[in-house]
Amino acid sequence: MHWLTAAVVKTGLVSNLPKAEVLAAIPPDANASEAWDLAAKAFDLNHEQIARILGAAYGLQVANTRFLEPEAAAFVPESAARDMGIVPLRHTDLTIVVACANPLDGSVEGQVGALAGRRVVMAIASPTAIGAALDQVYTRTEPADFVLTNLRLQTAMQRVELPARAQTIPSRGTAVDRLIRLILFEAVKARATRISLAPKARGGRISFVVDGESRTVVFLPVAVTLRIMSRLRHWSRAGMFESDNRMVVRVDGDRYELVFRMVGTESLDPIHIEV
Repeated sequence: MHWLTAAVVKTGLVSNLPKAEVLAAIPPDANASEAWDLAAKAFDLNHEQIARILGAAYGLQVANTRFLEPEAAAFVPESAARDMGIVPLRHTDLTIVVACANPLDGSVEGQVGALAGRRVVMAIASPTAIGAALDQVYTRTEPADFVLTNLRLQTAMQRVELPARAQTIPSRGTAVDRLIRLILFEAVKARATRISLAPKARGGRISFVVDGESRTVVFLPVAVTLRIMSRLRHWSRAGMFESDNRMVVRVDGDRYELVFRMVGTESLDPIHIEV
């Protein structure tokens, strides 16, 4: 008997149907998406009813995927979330709540726990609701004011001069340093007074404060943003900054003083740069 059939039978809702018909409604090897659709058709139930049935059967809350914290998705890469058929809903320092359609998939808790470094709390939602939430939380919708091209990266390399100390600190490559220069170049060009870097659900968000207003200028892949932030923290540990986390750079020969504000020490904690 399929696990979803067992949950429905437990409610007594299908007691008037022949047992053979109930058992045949959902093949034992049906995946979660197939099982939900077959149960809805065979037992005349909608997905909200099925979610409540599964929640009661397995002692789980029914997830409201329309109200989620996008930041929670920063802990689970999109490819992993889609492979597992789950969507991160919210998180604390100790836990992460994810919605799933199959409450008996024991691999989800281990995989999400390893990725997020937190205790996993499961909730129930339909495959359709999870798919819509995944599209919402991982899809880039905010505009980017500059595009990462080789030409722009090359321009930034030529026009942004970092302290000599930066050139002596070992790096895994020049790509991250080029991106840092490009961000600084675009910030100066926009007359920004503050730069913020923070991993978010739909990607790493780079935002500038211009004329007192904060605006997102670009989303980068989370992994790329984390490498940039790791590089800045490495600079701090390597003693590249002057007192009070200050650093002087030159853009087109003009001198700019940057003050780095490291919010926390974890890789997902944001970094702010005062210009």
